[in-house]
Amino acid sequence: MTERFISNHNGNSCIGDVLEVLFNQAEEEILIVAPYITENHIIKNFVNLKANTIKILTRLSLNDFINRASDISIILKLIRDKRVEVRYFSNLHAKIYLFDRKQAVVTSANFTANGLYHNLEYGVLECEYTESLSQDISALWDKAEIVDENLLLKIMNEISTANDEREVAAKVRNELSAIGNEIIKKNISHKIKSKKIHATNQEKVMFAENDALGLVINYYKFEKDDSEKFRLAYELIKMNIPEEIRELCSFRYRAKKDVDIACNVMNYRLFLLPYRNNIVQLIYPREEVSKLTPILSQDHKKKNKEDWIFKNCDCDILFFTFDEILLLEPIQWELFGIACNRAFNAKKTRVREENIFINWDIKNIGI
Repeated sequence: MTERFISNHNGNSCIGDVLEVLFNQAEEEILIVAPYITENHIIKNFVNLKANTIKILTRLSLNDFINRASDISIILKLIRDKRVEVRYFSNLHAKIYLFDRKQAVVTSANFTANGLYHNLEYGVLECEYTESLSQDISALWDKAEIVDENLLLKIMNEISTANDEREVAAKVRNELSAIGNEIIKKNISHKIKSKKIHATNQEKVMFAENDALGLVINYYKFEKDDSEKFRLAYELIKMNIPEEIRELCSFRYRAKKDVDIACNVMNYRLFLLPYRNNIVQLIYPREEVSKLTPILSQDHKKKNKEDWIFKNCDCDILFFTFDEILLLEPIQWELFGIACNRAFNAKKTRVREENIFINWDIKNIGI
């Protein structure tokens, strides 16, 4: 058999699972052709690969990096591996993965976590025409521009100077997203499976979202003002969890020691509220915490950061009051979304036995 059809929505394995096997089997050369690259399980395993040479043909676009379609920090990390060489074409759109010139996957999937494991993608594992495919790509490789660390650092500097524009863009994107949700009916092709989830045999108990919020409010005997702040903080958090992650996870209503509502995905907490009455726990990129000074004082940050170990995810769990949550700007919510993606892509998860699975009320998203 020289061809095999693969996808992310049929059967138990997805394109990423097939590629993981091929990456691990390759002994000499791996060639990756993909315009978009972000952190994914295969990249995290690069250190264990046997291949002597890894060539990556991608595209470089400032807009792609600003919009986070591709992650420049991951590309920088890759080129610091002596086995890896990266080149680019500005008009690249193809996605091909070639292994020892013997096996190739021609696919719609980018070299991203969503492309490999979650999006609706198709591909073909090809073994017959790999020699001609390899020759053609090699000819293109010779014409491609070389990507080095100096070039990437220049691009990163330009991205840094665009922070103000990004904040404005985030406000516009949030407004457009709300409009889009109103006029475009949600239509998902298949139920997306999280990768490598070790599930228990528990029966899922579905619980209405508004009922769960009401139980929390009643437990803490919130006055009207705190009740409204609690609901508003919750809606803001829910609205800013990236949609593809929100579609994959339910959150937890826990009533053992204290009553709270939390979302833990891939063994990492995205949020918990309330913590000790009127405190909210929120995941946040570790390198961005220092920029929260206008909202959180230095003493506040030191006292209100949980010692939560993220082994594969550069994030912290921060503590905010309800009032502080309501002060967060769009750019800070955008960074919260980045932290959610980091946790989700860390690929370590389990279903917690005490979870009650609560339906997200998508109709209520939006403030």
